[in-house]
Amino acid sequence: MEELVLSHILNAEGEKLQFILGTLEGVSSPEATIDQVLQANESVKDLLEAVSFNQMILRSKMRNALSASATQNPASTVIALQVQGTNEAPRTILPDDAVIFDEILAQTGDVSYDPATSVFSLNSSGIFL
Repeated sequence: MEELVLSHILNAEGEKLQFILGTLEGVSSPEATIDQVLQANESVKDLLEAVSFNQMILRSKMRNALSASATQNPASTVIALQVQGTNEAPRTILPDDAVIFDEILAQTGDVSYDPATSVFSLNSSGIFL
């Protein structure tokens, strides 16, 4: 879900730049001044920095979860899967769309991903977060 929201935010930022530059299809926009273009560029840069920082934190949390061992907490078992799509052009993802991830970054426990069908399988019973 987070990836879907993130893709919408990034798409909106791209359309904002296209509008300011006058290249957004089907929309006529007033000619922007250099200051407006620089201000929009700074806004997009700040957003991308915030998103990158957020992704680094999430990756760190995932690595910490993966490095936790069952011996540290014998009542639970860590099952985790981190995947990434790198070869697909940006697009709007609609409900029920298949999203193909082409790279498994981290995997532990009884979980799998089939890139041919975009199906994730949790092969153990339990409580999943």
